[in-house]
Amino acid sequence: MNVLTPTAFIYSSEYQKYKLGPDHPFKSIRGELTLSLLRELNAIRDEDLHLPLSITDAELMLTHAKDYVNMVKSASVGEHLERAREFGLDTTDTPTFPDMHEATLSIVGGTVKAVELVMDGTYKRAFNVGGGLHHAQHRMAAGFCVYNDLSVAARRLSMAGYKVAYLDIDAHHGDGVQMLHYHDRHVLTISLHESGRYLWPGTGSTYELGQGDGSGYSLNVPLEPYTQDHSFLEVMDLLLPEAFEWFQPDVLLLQAGCDPHQQDPLADLCLTVQGMSHIYERIVRYADTYCSGRIVATGGGGYATYNVAPRAWALLYLALSGQPVPEVLPESWREAWLSPNPTEDPIPAHWWDDAVEIPRKQEIEHRNRRTVERLLRDWRDVRK
Repeated sequence: MNVLTPTAFIYSSEYQKYKLGPDHPFKSIRGELTLSLLRELNAIRDEDLHLPLSITDAELMLTHAKDYVNMVKSASVGEHLERAREFGLDTTDTPTFPDMHEATLSIVGGTVKAVELVMDGTYKRAFNVGGGLHHAQHRMAAGFCVYNDLSVAARRLSMAGYKVAYLDIDAHHGDGVQMLHYHDRHVLTISLHESGRYLWPGTGSTYELGQGDGSGYSLNVPLEPYTQDHSFLEVMDLLLPEAFEWFQPDVLLLQAGCDPHQQDPLADLCLTVQGMSHIYERIVRYADTYCSGRIVATGGGGYATYNVAPRAWALLYLALSGQPVPEVLPESWREAWLSPNPTEDPIPAHWWDDAVEIPRKQEIEHRNRRTVERLLRDWRDVRK
């Protein structure tokens, strides 16, 4: 039974200034598409819409190096570009753009605002649709990500005395968040992603379990390409209850990249939108069981901009807020958002997808099951 839970939605038009280029796969219009779909469904109230917080340099530099932040600021106004690549900027993946510092800082402020609304009791759940920049490192941009909003949020929570379970379901390994908290026993990082044997960034093996005080506080499940709904859910059910029972988190920080979808052009996982809806509902149930229902969610990857991202993230908001999925995807919304590439990225007529037939389905499920079993065996030996 669905239980209605008022859920904050953090969004600002400033997010649209995070522009990596007209031909770049990362399109910030995804957030506007999602919000407009929720409005068309009458699934969101005006009072649940919130703007990002203003973030100080001091808080940002608890996660990022001062010289890196200064380089981002300089590159934002076209200065010192000859040194930008030392910091992972001005590359094909993460090009510089005007007002880059301010645009990214607004995204960071959105995730921190979501944290504030949940932890002060205003809401049980909050969703920053523009967040999820999980690849950014201490002194390096990477993978379309300039500042790591998730790490800034996790650090604010842990410094306030909260235990944070970070769950990353993006197709790409959550390497930035993991490494920024690799020695941190107050943040448990869990990433389910396509195996780094096949997909960038090439990390996220089961043996990456944390170091020092953080030994046992990093968990990774590298999934086989073409993993489908059932196997993804099975992996979650094998790992998350034991992890959450052991860690006893106060809040769940969720990176909900939608690039595991079968039509995403930058990954090889094979989820359907209905499978992703089941995943979101399962995560909500785990949060209800293990951390009093508290969830701070963000977007992330997702490069089928019109076809997948708005459906997936609208379904995430419906799951967070305990609302049923409407039977019909509004035709008026589809007509208002005609894709500029209708043959490559069409807006579908229905909520649900037809599943792709995978010849090696049973073998893939078996391999994923064995991966989780190996992870659990190794983790039990090192956790404290």
